[in-house]
This record gives sequence, C-alpha cells and structure tokens, in this order.
Amino acid sequence: MGTCSNCNGTGTISCKTCNGSGELACKTCRGSGRSSSGKYECNICGGYGNHTCNLCDGSGDHTCNLCDGAGHF
Repeated sequence: MGTCSNCNGTGTISCKTCNGSGELACKTCRGSGRSSSGKYECNICGGYGNHTCNLCDGSGDHTCNLCDGAGHF
C-alpha cells in the first residue's frame, strides 16, 4: 500500500472555498458586519461579518477524493 499523495495519508484535504478556515466573509457587508450605511447590523450575517462555509459545513476540510478518505491505496 502507498500513501496518498493528495492528502499525505491523512484522508482529508483542506477546503479550497474557505481555505481551511470553515468560514467565509459575508458578501453583503463585505465582512464588516454592518449595513452599507454603517448604522445597522447586517441582516444576512447577523453582524458577525462571516458565515459558515456551506461546502465543508464549517469543518475546514473534506474527505480526500483521490483515496476516498483512506489515506492510502
């Protein structure tokens, strides 16, 4: 058996959408957490400025698609 070169044997790879952070900046407020006028909390992210990445569900990683999470072949 050989170690998977895609995940280096871990079985997971970093999420490319959020760069492994598990979060994305809110596109509506551009990460500020405020409305465009600055007077109000952003109604999309609730004032946090970011939200959970919908592709990795906030974990920051995915199962390796090359070895199917096994870490080896």
